[in-house]
This record gives sequence, structure tokens and C-alpha cells, in this order.
Amino acid sequence: MFQFWQPPFAIVNAGLGVRSDDERYSLSVWAKNVFDERPIYSWSPGDPSNPATIGLPSQPRVFGGTLRVRLM
Repeated sequence: MFQFWQPPFAIVNAGLGVRSDDERYSLSVWAKNVFDERPIYSWSPGDPSNPATIGLPSQPRVFGGTLRVRLM
């Protein structure tokens, strides 16, 4: 019998932001899955008529930023 095992993992998200005292300007940057962990989210051992399959996330690491300016 084939046994499936996945080691423990942690997905780390981080963000940093600053804004002015009057809240007119705001800037933030963020990252999701900083250390590029790729956990297996589905697994099928297969059988004589179907192959074994493993599902991995399609977008493992994401970065972004936001600049907000209030006009009034």
C-alpha cells in the first residue's frame, strides 16, 4: 500500500503600511506566501486504470501594493 505524507508547513503573509496624520495619503505593500510554500491540497493514489495525481496551487507567491489619496 502506498502512503501519502506531507510535512507540516506554515504560510506567511506580511504587510506594511503608512499614512499621513490627516489620513489623506496612505501607502501599503503586502506579500502573500512570502516563503513560497507549495502545500499539496489534493492527492489521489490512482488505481490500475487511473494514474496517481497531485494538486498544487497555481499561484504560490503574490506581491502587491496600494496607494490611496483622498482628494477632499
